Order: sequence, then C-alpha cells, then structure tokens
Amino acid sequence: MFSAQFFVLVATAFGTLGAVVYDNAVESRSPALSSNIDACSIGSGEGCVYVPFTDHQCTNLPSPKTMSAVGIPPNWVCRFFAGINCKTNDEPTVYYLAPGEDDVGCFNDKASSFRCFHYIEG
Repeated sequence: MFSAQFFVLVATAFGTLGAVVYDNAVESRSPALSSNIDACSIGSGEGCVYVPFTDHQCTNLPSPKTMSAVGIPPNWVCRFFAGINCKTNDEPTVYYLAPGEDDVGCFNDKASSFRCFHYIEG
C-alpha cells in the first residue's frame, strides 16, 4: 500500500508547486460518490472520482439524469486526463471535477485499477 507521502510525490511530479491540499469536501458535496462509483477511496478523507467513458474530449457527456444517478452533480466540469502512468488500458477515463478544483493527480496501482485523488493548490 502506498503512503500519504507517495501521493504528495506523485502530485509534485505532475507539476504542482507549493502545498498540496487534499479536497476532503468531495464526499460532503456528494456522499454517493464514494459508494456508487469505483472512486478510489484512499485512506480516510482523500477522495477521487472517475467514470469510464469513451469520449476523449468530454464533448459527448452522459445525461444529467445519468450523472445524478451515480452521484455526480450536473454542475461539475468534465476533464479528460491521460497523463504519465495514468492511462494504461484501452478505455479512457473521464474525471468530473467540482468547480474550483485545479487538477487531478493519479497513478496506476499495477492492478489495472486507477487510484486517483483530487487536490487543490494551497
């Protein structure tokens, strides 16, 4: 299992400068996220949201009804992220970030499942 320090190193590797502040408010905004989506719950608090989707550009998004059904608020923004060590399978991954969140860092845990976390610069 990876340590919290590893996550900070990964975030730093993705070009984040300054302190990394985990967005622990993800669950409070949408409690269904951690239970209804394979959302890589990391430890206690650090949250991550991803849904498999086939549109690399986030232009053909699921309907608001579908997003609501899996706990994604319709005002969240879509960002496709396929960085180093992030996308290693054939299915693209679409991340939904809450307004105000800077970016998402992620890595592959070598078990074909993505473990990711939202972070904002502090």
